[in-house]
Amino acid sequence: MLTAVNELRSSVAGIMSMRLRAQFQELGVSPAELRRKLVGDRESSMDVIVARAIARGELGPKPPPARVVSLPVDLLRHELLMTLEPVAPQTITQIVDDVFLKLARVSSGFPDRLISAVDGPLRLVGEWGNELD
Repeated sequence: MLTAVNELRSSVAGIMSMRLRAQFQELGVSPAELRRKLVGDRESSMDVIVARAIARGELGPKPPPARVVSLPVDLLRHELLMTLEPVAPQTITQIVDDVFLKLARVSSGFPDRLISAVDGPLRLVGEWGNELD
């Protein structure tokens, strides 16, 4: 299905890309280059969150694939770009609980027997062990 959507919608994406490209040409960078300049070589917040979740036993022992780790932010970005509005809290909860956690747990080697038994969101814990909102 994704392949079909990609083939059917690529012309619309092409038009949008041309408009965005013109705006980014004025800046002299691509969106990816701009992101690299802003973020630099820092470890992503999602990498930190995943490493801490593994250490706490909320994920399996191996890091999930990079595509899975980036998925929550990718889905959030998609929502922001499609609606041009702040993303509703319940949508963020769905992205994390219904999509990311399930994929992250399976792909990190979290024991199958525990995946359905684990209830509740991944806790975001700060550098000093304090729980983040």
